[in-house]
Amino acid sequence: MNEVTAAIQLAKEAARNSDKDWTDIILELTGVELERNKHCPCPIHEGLHEANDNGFRLVKLYESGGEDGVFHCAGKGSPHSGDGFEIVHRLLQLPKMQVAELIYNAAGGTADTKEASEAAQARKQKREAKEQNAMDEKQKKVLELYACAVKRSKKLEGYTHPYAIKKGLSTWTELVVQRSDWERIAKETDSTDSRLLMVVPRISLETSGIVGLEFITDEGKKWTYGALGYATVPYHMPGTYVAVVEGYASAAKTQEVLNAGGAFHIRAVAAGGKHQMAKAAKALGNAFVVAEYDAGGYSRYACPSVEAPYSDAGNDICDYQNDSTLVTEYFNRLVLAAQKLGAHEHVQETLEQRWERVFKYWDRWDGPLDKTSEGAQLWRESRGIAA
Repeated sequence: MNEVTAAIQLAKEAARNSDKDWTDIILELTGVELERNKHCPCPIHEGLHEANDNGFRLVKLYESGGEDGVFHCAGKGSPHSGDGFEIVHRLLQLPKMQVAELIYNAAGGTADTKEASEAAQARKQKREAKEQNAMDEKQKKVLELYACAVKRSKKLEGYTHPYAIKKGLSTWTELVVQRSDWERIAKETDSTDSRLLMVVPRISLETSGIVGLEFITDEGKKWTYGALGYATVPYHMPGTYVAVVEGYASAAKTQEVLNAGGAFHIRAVAAGGKHQMAKAAKALGNAFVVAEYDAGGYSRYACPSVEAPYSDAGNDICDYQNDSTLVTEYFNRLVLAAQKLGAHEHVQETLEQRWERVFKYWDRWDGPLDKTSEGAQLWRESRGIAA
């Protein structure tokens, strides 16, 4: 390791251990004031973005790499990322060794920077309180939208959303809200012609509570409101082993395939994106990722995984769900992946045995989240609970 690299690492380590945030260090050294998670003109490219004049964002403290001042920028037509050191270096246009010394001194809380450090601490507390209040308000809206979806879906019993029809999903009862519900509660709008939006609750890996909602239009456009999380099908399912797939439709169809084969010891969850799959698998335990084939081949993950079959129709189970040979192969690969994690050789369960496994799981959660489903009614009857 050369002298300059060592100095840069020391500067970054000082910043991590400092009372100051990178926003404070950048302001002190460059005079540029930034706010975390707020899009603004890029200070590096002086706001010159071909596609987006507000394409710069400093990530939140609790996002990956946030403590190092990580930023994302659509600078001059090509996405660009870096950290706090790069921001200061690019703005000051000084040698890296000199920039490292400036950052180290600014972050070190020396006598010269004591007053600045106290002011930075006050700004940090104010900033964190503001972020927390915003998160709390959004969480309230998430739960309000979820309650609205449960109420709306009960009135539309028997309704199947166009996206579910498109993906060949027939087993599950979807939650829906009117687009007007979304706009009224979230105070946001979306350019969709869909009258009803399909709702997929997103569940925290840490608390198992609902922290966000994914909305899906008739044509399959998707967005998430609130925090990221995984989605099970339906939202809480038993199963000692977990198959982690990318999207909700794939998870729903995967669960249909597993249940049709009696593999109730495996449950399918949707990670909500490739970048979340390994994280979800590691957090859930006894889990494996279902890797799909694309233009670059099969993605590789730092956790147990299984390669899903593919055909000319597509690389997703929803694409070849009518090909019985491929569906059987898909099922066998999932069962084998669970066996590699310690599952006994697959023995098909009866429907009654499966429901009892579901019910015992729901007993721990005071029933299923979707209180209007057929399964919820059967659970209440088996437990002697009035509707």
